[in-house]
Amino acid sequence: MSKRGKIIATIVVLLAIFIVSSGDEPLDWTPEYNETGVKPLDLKIFFDELPALFGDQPVRKVYTTFYEYKKEGFLDTLQTGQNYINISDKFAMDKVSFNDLLNFIGEGNTAFISARNFPSFLKDTLKFKISYDPIPVTVRKNELGYYHTSAKLNYESKLKENVSFIKDSTTFKKLGYMIDRKDKKQIDLIAIPFQKGLIYIHTHPEIFSNYQLMEAKNTDYINTLISYLPEGPVYFNRNIKQDPNLSNSPLRYILSQPALKWAWYLGLIGIGLFMYFNGKRRQRVIPEIQPKSNTTTEFVKTMSNLYLETEEYNNIIQKEITYFLEHVRNKYYLTTENLDEKFIKKLALKSGNDIEEVRSLVIMISKMRDLKFTTKTPLINLHKKIEAFYKK
Repeated sequence: MSKRGKIIATIVVLLAIFIVSSGDEPLDWTPEYNETGVKPLDLKIFFDELPALFGDQPVRKVYTTFYEYKKEGFLDTLQTGQNYINISDKFAMDKVSFNDLLNFIGEGNTAFISARNFPSFLKDTLKFKISYDPIPVTVRKNELGYYHTSAKLNYESKLKENVSFIKDSTTFKKLGYMIDRKDKKQIDLIAIPFQKGLIYIHTHPEIFSNYQLMEAKNTDYINTLISYLPEGPVYFNRNIKQDPNLSNSPLRYILSQPALKWAWYLGLIGIGLFMYFNGKRRQRVIPEIQPKSNTTTEFVKTMSNLYLETEEYNNIIQKEITYFLEHVRNKYYLTTENLDEKFIKKLALKSGNDIEEVRSLVIMISKMRDLKFTTKTPLINLHKKIEAFYKK
């Protein structure tokens, strides 16, 4: 790709990122009723106000089924005047947990359940029936009130589904109503006595949502509704079940199971060891390159052997002197024109040899440069002195 093409591609990508990031995300109107959520139909505002509504009594979250919560010992079974609150689109408690909830209520406690739908076994046990008002989608105005007080609530529903109400019966006490599409009062809040306690059933959970509480012009209806409950500790049901002691990490299930946890740790240790022993840089084997031989030295040796065979000792002496002086010039950066006392001292200092030995070698070289030799002895003496010089 050309430079111009790369610039254009970069600009297009940046524009796409800007357009996507600047677009407003649509609001999620799913009725999850999450007590920590900030979506319109979550319960964060209501849940945060619970301690103040109940006189700063403790508010505990039921993050498992009611049966498990009681079995784990989190439920205070000795105290009375406590409250269980469940606000959900559909009350989805299992039969075992519901029986434990009834036992909890029967000891002198209170349950407040607000939902649009209820399981059949609950309705059969508490002897009430649910019906629905088929309000058209274009009609969203709702009015809620009480039979024994003037507090009312008018709100615009954000749910597409039909609203529900409770059919009239003599098995419970009527407390609140809704106005249906025919302007008729239908029951939406009842109280059902159970042994020493009470169960309140309410069919409009939406009014507790973040959106409706923000839009409400007054809080008289909510305050009146809460006033039916005793001022005691609160057990608030979490619709999204999760143990707060567990991490939010996707590995929370693995870490919660001993066998899986140890398998995970062993896997990490194995990977760590593999990386440790194999983490060194890998590369092709570098072939061994033999150092280049000193051709000058080889040449000198060859010529020396040649002269030795022809017994030209004087030529060998002169060659060795020439090679030695060349070595002095290249290694110690000394001129060899004048082999005087000054030269001797500098050479001894730089080479680390004894000055007397250096003086003896230099004097021998000076004399041999001007003489001719026909025997091997002077060559041997010169070679020994030069070798002794090199060894220092």
